[in-house]
Amino acid sequence: MKRYLRTPLPDRELELWRSLPPEKRDSVNNRLEALARWEDKTSDIEDVADLAGLSTSRFYSLSALWSDPEQRSLANLGIHADGPRRRRSRYDAELLQRMAAESVRAVARAPKKGFSIEKCITGVLDAVADTPHDIPGRATVRLMVEDAIRERSRGSVVGNDIAFDCCAIDVPGEDARPFVLFVGLDKSTGLLLGFAVAALNESVTGYREAAEDVVGRLRTRTGTEVPWAETLTSVELVIGNDLDAFREWEGKVRSEVRPVNFQGFNPHRRFGRYIMGSVGRMIGRIGLLPAATLERRAISGVQPKDWHTLDEARERMEIEMIVHNRHIAQSWQARFTDPNCMPPLPDRLAHTVGVMIDR
Repeated sequence: MKRYLRTPLPDRELELWRSLPPEKRDSVNNRLEALARWEDKTSDIEDVADLAGLSTSRFYSLSALWSDPEQRSLANLGIHADGPRRRRSRYDAELLQRMAAESVRAVARAPKKGFSIEKCITGVLDAVADTPHDIPGRATVRLMVEDAIRERSRGSVVGNDIAFDCCAIDVPGEDARPFVLFVGLDKSTGLLLGFAVAALNESVTGYREAAEDVVGRLRTRTGTEVPWAETLTSVELVIGNDLDAFREWEGKVRSEVRPVNFQGFNPHRRFGRYIMGSVGRMIGRIGLLPAATLERRAISGVQPKDWHTLDEARERMEIEMIVHNRHIAQSWQARFTDPNCMPPLPDRLAHTVGVMIDR
């Protein structure tokens, strides 16, 4: 696909591609190949139009559009590549935006000493009491207030204190059992550094795969566009359903990454504790299911048509990670207008995740 689109491939194109079902991806590939053949003058108009599944006149129009490099996008291929859709809310959109803004104001006004989420929630509801629209309940407003709290406390540099967490997600696999997400994240900013998705809850295997993903991303352009901290001091991990194996692996890694504090926790089986603390209860449209992590209990009400393959689950998570990280990056893009001025990657971070893979 990179042959036909701009390089590096924009995030938007990745989102569009990953939102397509397999049969539409085949149609995309056929149209891209048809356009390439027509551009290379290796096929006549009837053959390329037939390959693209279009009439000759429609193919001429598509080819004319495609001749402009700025118009080369999956969205212009006519395959209805509209990207992942957001869940529609039954509440008025402007009201929700107003409530989000009121949540930010309520958190900003609240004293740090004796801070009360409940008072903030009440303040938000009182501020919009004059609306003629239905108002969300306190549970929904609590999520808005929690988002505002995270935004207020969000750090400005990445990589000083990171965590690896595991938690079941509401993406059902075979027999409606949830996949488990293993993710590396920056605790200060909430930036997702890398992830793995698996049909198991063994943390050593999951974290090795997640660490491989982190390393792969650090080696790309993305890894150079982050305001890194001077050094990595701490890596905390949530232990999965493999305590003995984890402790053995943890000891080997810790001995090679000192002075970094590398330690696993989970005395109360609090799966997802770091994700929820830094990101929230949802990563985009993917929800966390902490209580289902240990036994991977089937998600109720899920039909076979809603089951995902492992690749499909990974693709869904990839989309949400891109969108989430793009939002986080907005806060430092104003401070670092020149990507070449970004602080360098801490040596200890690259070394530590490398050891996680090898031990």
